[in-house]
Amino acid sequence: MQRSLSHQISINPIIILPLFLIYESLSSIYLFMPPLLGVIFYLFINAKESDSIKLLLIVALMLIIYEAEKGYLFLSTLLYFAVLYELFIPYLKQNIVCKACLKFIFIFLAYIGYYLFMFLLSQIFIFESPSIDLHVIYYIFVEFLIVSLL
Repeated sequence: MQRSLSHQISINPIIILPLFLIYESLSSIYLFMPPLLGVIFYLFINAKESDSIKLLLIVALMLIIYEAEKGYLFLSTLLYFAVLYELFIPYLKQNIVCKACLKFIFIFLAYIGYYLFMFLLSQIFIFESPSIDLHVIYYIFVEFLIVSLL
């Protein structure tokens, strides 16, 4: 039997979730391991474009695990990703042809944009402002390399 060229998913998305849980726990201990927020955003974009409910649910669970591990507001990353996808991603895809540039912008928006989004929420709802450190620059470049391989 031959494989279909249009359906080449080789890894079951259900397997990704336990591996992500282990990796996310290790990334909280070891700072050289990026938390994969940009990779999750890239997977979120792919899930929305392919209309894969299964993959979208897996990505949503990964975001909930990410929020719980990092101590962020519940569903804040999912809300940010949905707003970003609906408002900015179509404009970016329409005006930027370079696919590598788009991937870098996606990763950059995932980290820096989420920080700005949380800062805005902290100003509106009067809670502690988020902090950002220089590890984020390292995370952006490492995750860009990971997304470039996908």
